[in-house]
Amino acid sequence: MKTDQEMEFTKKFDKCPACGHSERLFGTIVAGLKERGLTDPNQDGCWEVISGRMISPEKEAKVNIGETVPGFSFGTDICSNCGCIYAPILQRLTIKKTPPPPEIHLPNRAERLRGVGIPQFNNPAMS
Repeated sequence: MKTDQEMEFTKKFDKCPACGHSERLFGTIVAGLKERGLTDPNQDGCWEVISGRMISPEKEAKVNIGETVPGFSFGTDICSNCGCIYAPILQRLTIKKTPPPPEIHLPNRAERLRGVGIPQFNNPAMS
């Protein structure tokens, strides 16, 4: 059986599947920005990038931090010739589980009025 790393791949499609045209709307916009030095030279220029994990939230909760799970990513763009929306970039990848970010508790209005959870400062003007 192959490991997650062995199953990783990236596939790019250079032409529209409907009409065979090679120009993409957002691809050409990003190409112009690259020429002017206004964007990252490695950016592909997609309309929307969607990514996620191929595991249910229940199973993911049982995975230890630092372990990898299979994931996916794909970018969509629009053909400049026929308007077809398609995915010029497909990826199967592995995602390392990271610890969740710390939760920040912001006091609600009642707590603010009571002064709960708000640091007290010694301000002579307020005395």
